[in-house]
Amino acid sequence: MTFSSILRRSGVILFTCVAILTSAASCSLPFGSTTTAKTLGILKFDTTVNTEKFARANAVTGLNGETDQQGLTSISVQKLIPAGNNNLYAISSQRGIFFSENGGQTWQRRYVFPLTSTATDQKQKDQDINTALDKNNAFTVVDIAKDANDDKKIYAAGTYNGVPKIYQSINSGETFKEVYSEVGSFNEINQIIINPQRSLEIYALLGKSDIIRSTDGGQTWGKLAVVEQNPVYIGITPDKNQLYVIRKNGVPLISPNRDKNFQELRFTKKVDATVKTGYFNSSSTTFNSYQWAIAVPGSNDEGWVVVADSQIWYRTAAAEQFSQMVLPVQGDKYNILDVELHPEKKLDKIYIAVDNSLFVTENRGESWDIDDRIRVSTEIGYINDIIIDPKNPNITYLTLTDSKFISYRGVTF
Repeated sequence: MTFSSILRRSGVILFTCVAILTSAASCSLPFGSTTTAKTLGILKFDTTVNTEKFARANAVTGLNGETDQQGLTSISVQKLIPAGNNNLYAISSQRGIFFSENGGQTWQRRYVFPLTSTATDQKQKDQDINTALDKNNAFTVVDIAKDANDDKKIYAAGTYNGVPKIYQSINSGETFKEVYSEVGSFNEINQIIINPQRSLEIYALLGKSDIIRSTDGGQTWGKLAVVEQNPVYIGITPDKNQLYVIRKNGVPLISPNRDKNFQELRFTKKVDATVKTGYFNSSSTTFNSYQWAIAVPGSNDEGWVVVADSQIWYRTAAAEQFSQMVLPVQGDKYNILDVELHPEKKLDKIYIAVDNSLFVTENRGESWDIDDRIRVSTEIGYINDIIIDPKNPNITYLTLTDSKFISYRGVTF
């Protein structure tokens, strides 16, 4: 999801399993290692296990049942979704889709295309599996969405051989079926969301202007709207169930009935001449550039948190102007990569990821504390996604990426 010059869509490095060089039977992991010195993958904090620091949650069980404890440590992971009962989904644009059924203790790769062979000859069987691996490696996953009413149902959006596609799984990723293929390969899928109150409604943001929608669980799709001025994020408000669009170069839009009829959300900000507003030192009450926004749950869609003009802003009521949360960083060369509201405390406890640092405020940005629970032996990558388990706020996950694979809440530019 696009805050600086490094937040861009980049070429994805496809990988080759060791099995392709030898045989599938000898491959202990679904991918080979990379040479990065930074810790990537996933970190987990669980107060029932350790009250002092995050721990790596990077073990991957491969095709032959062997487990590499550092399997994801050198892999960029963009997004993680809790799915109840210790089940988790994670995606990596380098490595695809992963699933854990034990709270991240171990992960298994999920394959959009099955690794099967009807051959009886072992050599031919290995070749068939290697071909299937190549096919899976040709699918670059960009985003994933989970049905709020069915933890086993997910939708994976990405590109296969240059063609944007969406795949559905109803069994936690054990099998997939294609439910959407874009006719124009130039129109990449950037984001996919499911209406949490109406799980048959699915929306996807395509290219630089198009929003498509399915109202039957992905079986059929239609173009909902063409949105100008570079839409970068779509969402559903938590209280009134409205569809909204954040545009990088225009004011946000909202559709009360989640149809093609959008209204402008006229957000304005308080101006304080003593406070620097990121790259934009304007005295105007109008935002220059938007990156992301979310309606605060329980506010009747009047409270919002906005990332705009390279800063974080908030309001609690529709009549208010947005107040700035002064960031705990100096200079202009930083990237706000994620903002996470505590599921219970909302605005009264907010986490932010700035490059590879995690900060927390409990007074709406008047002061910040750096989170000192990240104590790993090597430098960590960029914190791409902060996830506080909504059903157990004592558990927090961080996904870590290399700079080439940064996204923002599933949207990569």
